[in-house]
Amino acid sequence: MFMMRATLQCLWSHESAFPTIFRRAMLLAQLVMLMFAISPTAHAQSTFKLLHTFTPNGIDGYDPVGDLVRDSSGNLYGVAATGGILTCPPSTWFTPLHGCGTIFRLSASGSFKVLYSFTGAADGSVPLSGLVRDANGNLFGTTSGGGYSISCGPTGPSACGSVFRLDNSGNLTVLHDFLGSASGDGAEPSGPLTLDGQGNLYGLTYTGGTEFGTIYKVTQAGTETILHNFVRANLAGGLFPNGNIVLDASGNLYGATSEGGSAICRTNTIIGGCGTLFKLDASGNAAVHYNFLWKTGWTPNGFLSQDASGDFYGTTRFLGSCDGAVYKLSGGTKTVLHNFCNRAIGAFPVGMVRDSVGNLYGATMFGGTGGCGSVFKVDAKGKETVLHNFTCGTDGAYPHGGVTLDAKGNLYGTTSGTIFELSLP
Repeated sequence: MFMMRATLQCLWSHESAFPTIFRRAMLLAQLVMLMFAISPTAHAQSTFKLLHTFTPNGIDGYDPVGDLVRDSSGNLYGVAATGGILTCPPSTWFTPLHGCGTIFRLSASGSFKVLYSFTGAADGSVPLSGLVRDANGNLFGTTSGGGYSISCGPTGPSACGSVFRLDNSGNLTVLHDFLGSASGDGAEPSGPLTLDGQGNLYGLTYTGGTEFGTIYKVTQAGTETILHNFVRANLAGGLFPNGNIVLDASGNLYGATSEGGSAICRTNTIIGGCGTLFKLDASGNAAVHYNFLWKTGWTPNGFLSQDASGDFYGTTRFLGSCDGAVYKLSGGTKTVLHNFCNRAIGAFPVGMVRDSVGNLYGATMFGGTGGCGSVFKVDAKGKETVLHNFTCGTDGAYPHGGVTLDAKGNLYGTTSGTIFELSLP
């Protein structure tokens, strides 16, 4: 056990050197390190309902990732990283699951349908981020692999990913194939896309560009523009962008980088730095909006939201030696609303949603009383409540995305093998 833990710690310490699918696999392997010293904790009496169970290596897909999208009729849309067409090889080092991934819909009545199965060819493969939906019902997303074949990253010949649109008839259009740093383009798109009022799509790539990731824009016609490159020479500006982009009314873009910045956090990083929250204005000028610190939360990931007052809310993967935090950033002042120093509450938050009165709801990939992840609530005053502890049983385990909130206060989310609903007390 000691040798296994040491090996996993070594892999984790170099996680930024690997493509997204392998970073995710290494995070899953941390389960071995988290299944100990978990003490009981109370949680609210929410009602859990299982909506769908995926079949490993099944045609419906497996391993759903990212947040679900819900339409006005109550239908849920999402992506599964594996399953579907099984011609794609296993996407991680630690699981035997095959498949190129799927796009699916779960109707309000509980009917499940695969809207599209990726082939691993020009259409892409292994989607690792959630979808965005426009007013016409078109779905937009990214794949981490497939598309135009070119060498991407240290894994040998592969493909760099794509941006796609899926229309109401199930027709998928590839809007852009990433070409990687060899062509000055991005690679490994990370986080969901952001859609503006004109239908333009904004996103981040974890690697590629000049060196260590990009901010990009793709039009509905498929024209891509690199808006910013993250480079080692500007370490203070951040490296390896990860998560979503927030677009404000003035056309400014905000997002986070998992490394770089002014503070040094070399544990578990490949280059150093605790990460940044950046701003790219409408004229293309990039600036650091906030530098993350070891003691107050570092390696921002997954979720970033801005309220009407301009305050930001998000999560970090680490807080000192703890397993993540929920934070609020008001002006230049950062407040830790909740820390995940007690693994019985959860470990490694992977996403959140914010309601109209300031409550934050999210999920953790690990921890909880069973070590299999949890769903939590943090209110506007920072009080945290565990809403559900996953058991690694029929309810599922290891959520890879956050939760979606409906008008009645119900939460919807996924685990590695299920779709669930939580009715709040």
